[in-house]
Amino acid sequence: MKKDKKTERLDATRGEGFSNSPFASLPRPASCPSREEPATLSDLRTVEPVSTDLPTPRRVVLRYERKGRGGKAVTVVEQLVDDPAQLQRWCSKLKKHLGCGGVVEEQGIVLQGDQRARLAAFFAQAGVDKISQ
Repeated sequence: MKKDKKTERLDATRGEGFSNSPFASLPRPASCPSREEPATLSDLRTVEPVSTDLPTPRRVVLRYERKGRGGKAVTVVEQLVDDPAQLQRWCSKLKKHLGCGGVVEEQGIVLQGDQRARLAAFFAQAGVDKISQ
């Protein structure tokens, strides 16, 4: 015994019923961009100035590898520093700056993904004389 009840439907083309937003009366924060001015990708990816207390190397070698890693792409940073403690500190700084995983292996830093372009920009801004890829 199903009751046949006709429900009242709103007409979406006329905008009926959709104007009662509980957030409409709230003030817009100053830091929030307006809807008329969408943020562009270049605005979102601004390069932050590099400030590091670590010694700046004169030369850095960046390599892209996939062999022996189950098909996963990694970027290897070599000839950065000789000291293992400083190498670990560089690894931590690069992981935070790039937002990716990484580990110190032998005399280099292995970072997840293809980070060559971003690393080259980072090291160029840090003042590295020669960046080999």
